[in-house]
Amino acid sequence: MALRKITDLDLGFCDVTFADEGRLLALDAGAGLWHVDLAGGSPLRLGDGEEIADAALEGLEGTHRRCDVTPRRISWHDGSATAVVHIDCGGHWLLLRRRDTGPWRPLLTGSRLVCSPELSWSADGTALAVGIDGVCVMQVRGSGHRADLDAESWGWTPSGGLLLYRYDGERWTLCLDPAPMHEPGPHVLGEPHADLEAWGWPGALIVAADGRTCTVAFRSKIVRYALPSLSIVHALDVQGVHGLTPSADQRRVVVESDGGVQVWDIVAGLPLTGLLPHLRDARVSPSGRHLAFRTRTPAAVHPVAEPGWSIWRLD
Repeated sequence: MALRKITDLDLGFCDVTFADEGRLLALDAGAGLWHVDLAGGSPLRLGDGEEIADAALEGLEGTHRRCDVTPRRISWHDGSATAVVHIDCGGHWLLLRRRDTGPWRPLLTGSRLVCSPELSWSADGTALAVGIDGVCVMQVRGSGHRADLDAESWGWTPSGGLLLYRYDGERWTLCLDPAPMHEPGPHVLGEPHADLEAWGWPGALIVAADGRTCTVAFRSKIVRYALPSLSIVHALDVQGVHGLTPSADQRRVVVESDGGVQVWDIVAGLPLTGLLPHLRDARVSPSGRHLAFRTRTPAAVHPVAEPGWSIWRLD
């Protein structure tokens, strides 16, 4: 298989995410939101920066001045028709939530010390996990309840639970929390074999769509474990791993590393494409056929150049 580039997006878009197979959600530099039609139709504007800035002021209590809204990240889940935008304003970051065409509402705020919290959705789109000194789980529909859990890495299970890779100061364990918004909390599955001295610490975790395996990315190894036994199915040598970005079935996975990006069949443990060294920041469509990447801008060309986004197809 090979990746074929379809198009380059306007440089004004600072982040993108796939809403479905033929549609792309884009965030522009002015905090405006757009639906971009990959078939060539005109972009559809979802909201402007003024509306988002007003919601940001509402979310930062005690702020009476006009804040400088700098958009960072957009996330979307069709199951709950919810969009979440991560922005940086006034020395804080803020997650804003919008459902359908309703108004933007503050969801969560925090210090700039956590400059870019990770965001991941439950399978049904009712809960959002946010990486803040562990993982904070937020209900985006219903009560809006919040739960804070201790974990270095985590991944949603098909049934809506969380698999947590935890360190208690003495040992590393994989723990399962089948209902992260309720008591009694996670229970320990065991201590997975991991040579942390040689491999580095776990930086990303995904659970297979059937719930029978999980894949953990260490800095120099990608390891697939059977669940709940934690026996190693396979261990792949990949140097300088940053993260894993899966398709909806959790099988096609973009591996990001110091060397660039590469698409893998993580179940078979085989690469589907060659390494593309000039790309980073993967976004993957639900089917895994369409991908978006940000271009690595060579420092020699322009040290502060804003990299652009391109859309690719896996054939």
